[in-house]
Amino acid sequence: MEFLILFVAVLLGVIIGWSLREAVAMHQVKTLLEDLKTTTEDQPEEDTNRIRINVEKHHGVWYVYSKDKNEFMAQGATRAELEAALTERFPGKRFACDEKTLNELGSIL
Repeated sequence: MEFLILFVAVLLGVIIGWSLREAVAMHQVKTLLEDLKTTTEDQPEEDTNRIRINVEKHHGVWYVYSKDKNEFMAQGATRAELEAALTERFPGKRFACDEKTLNELGSIL
């Protein structure tokens, strides 16, 4: 009989402990989601110092285009030429491209 009482007490303790752990975890997730929402609302929709680009190679020359507007931005046969042309035309800007483009550029980087 004592064993049965002890077993029920342990089982109730496990169930109550598990329920409390779940409640705390759900509260933490809710708090994190609210923090994330307010953080993203405070940030501007787009980074004005960053330009998304596409890069193409034709006959040994690399051509850089704006991804959003599909406008020509610069060209060069080497990394130094591309950097110089982009820096001259767009001072203070940063450029972002997808992983595929980075892998293609690996041969000149």
